[in-house]
Amino acid sequence: MANHEDGLLYSLARLVYRLSYRRSGECLHSKRHLTHFNVRHSADSGGHDRRPLPRLRQTPREAAQARRKPVSGRREKGGVADPQDGVVERAPIPASRNNPGSLTLYGRLEYAHLMAPGLRGLARKALGVERTPTYYLPWLIRPGLDCVLLINNIEARFKREYNRGPFPSSVRQYDADGTLVRRYDVSLVSSTDIAEVRLQPTPAGFGFVTVDVTHLHSDLYTTLSNGRYYTATHGRHEFIETYPAWVRTLLGALGHLLALTRRTIPAFRREQFVFVGVESRSHLLLMNLSNVVNRVRVVASEDGRRLGSRLLTLRPMGSHTFDVSQLGAPGEEGPAVRHLHLQGNAWFNLYLVGAGPQDLAGPLSLMHVK
Repeated sequence: MANHEDGLLYSLARLVYRLSYRRSGECLHSKRHLTHFNVRHSADSGGHDRRPLPRLRQTPREAAQARRKPVSGRREKGGVADPQDGVVERAPIPASRNNPGSLTLYGRLEYAHLMAPGLRGLARKALGVERTPTYYLPWLIRPGLDCVLLINNIEARFKREYNRGPFPSSVRQYDADGTLVRRYDVSLVSSTDIAEVRLQPTPAGFGFVTVDVTHLHSDLYTTLSNGRYYTATHGRHEFIETYPAWVRTLLGALGHLLALTRRTIPAFRREQFVFVGVESRSHLLLMNLSNVVNRVRVVASEDGRRLGSRLLTLRPMGSHTFDVSQLGAPGEEGPAVRHLHLQGNAWFNLYLVGAGPQDLAGPLSLMHVK
């Protein structure tokens, strides 16, 4: 039983080691050893010996020595083993964060991605960009399909500091072009009270709302209903970006030049999977959460094969619905899963709109995505 337990501990330790080894790309060196599970499995020694496991990270010097050291086995090139040789070629190991200049191209991209949040923070301070905490939800109205917001404070019911009413709030409804459609003022008497806000239809029929949650401490919901069936999703507590006038002018000029090449300033990005089929498909409901024109580039791929790209222009506080089948017709065998890579010059987010055979004219659903 003891040998079996040691074997499980060793397997677990090796799994953690390999995952850490792969995820880090061996680019962050450290002197730490794996000391909690220093048992190595060996069939020749009757099960185990007590040699320490390799380090979780290697220094650049250790990595170079490991690459030069021949190891018995088969040579692997691009994942294909060559039985004619008895040496394993180790892949080049990128340098550390302290020396990004010697990183490979892929390592440079990963390094830039890791540093992006800090750089964006410095850029916001330098440009005078302000972020206002905001709770927002999408809305979508079609003939025969109503959109109703459910305002509540139910999650604060058991919190004494938050469960004493009344709870005033206000809802601002923004249309697809970013105009303010209407403001709704609501007030909850108690934490178990619920207010239904039926949104006003517009010619575009979609957009997003912002909710003042100063006195609310609960998730809010937007529902779509045809009178018999309904679907619902919750909102997000994030922020709205406000850019000074001179920055809006600068971004507009740069964005216009890049748009000539179907590009945008990649200040923010998102990765999303969608499905496309004859009987069902995903649409994107993109929301520009800023007061500047946001050009969002959408690149679609399937099984590693690029299908195409689109450059979408969203007005300040505006929204846009995008049919992903525009980047490739659906297959006949069944729904196909596609990967979308999105980039925008200002803060944006999205919800998925699920549609059936009748597309946006039929039953729809809204889906919150991470």
